[in-house]
Amino acid sequence: MTQYQIQQEIIRVKKALNKTTSKHLKNDYGKYLKRLERRWNDSRIKN
Repeated sequence: MTQYQIQQEIIRVKKALNKTTSKHLKNDYGKYLKRLERRWNDSRIKN
């Protein structure tokens, strides 16, 4: 995934997080978001 794709995915997940009320989904999205942001930071440091 390119940095741009990761950024788009982060935005998409944040929007989904705002829409959902399910605790399970919020948990999963939160974990996914952390992983994405970590990957985005790693790729930013390398370049």
